[in-house]
Amino acid sequence: MNVTQYFAKDLFKGKTVFITGGGSGINLGVAKNFAALGANIAICGRTQEKLDAAAVELRALGAKVCPVAADVRDIAALEAAFGRAEHVRLARLTGPAVAAMAAACLGVPAAPPKLLDTL
Repeated sequence: MNVTQYFAKDLFKGKTVFITGGGSGINLGVAKNFAALGANIAICGRTQEKLDAAAVELRALGAKVCPVAADVRDIAALEAAFGRAEHVRLARLTGPAVAAMAAACLGVPAAPPKLLDTL
C-alpha cells in the first residue's frame, strides 16, 4: 500500500515517531509509512545490526533516523533509549504504549512515570 495516496506526504513533517520493534517486520512497515509521510524516526529493538539495516531503508525514504538498541522488557534500557533519542522531538509514540500494557499483563514493573507522561 502506498500511504501517500491517502495522506499528505508532509503530514508528519517536523515530527518524530518512536517505534519499538522497528528493526523488522510489521513495525518496520509502520516506520516506513511514517517516514513516507515526512516523519523523523526513532526505532528501538534488541539487535543493533537489524536497527542499522532498517535505518538505511528509512533514510532512503528521506527520514532522519535514530536507531537505538534496547529490550522493552528492561525499563531502564528503554528509558536510556528514550534518552538517546531525546534530541529529536517525540510527537507520536507507537510500541511503548503496547510495551507498557504488555508489562502490566506479564506482571513486570510498569513503565516509569517519565515515559508514561509522554504517551
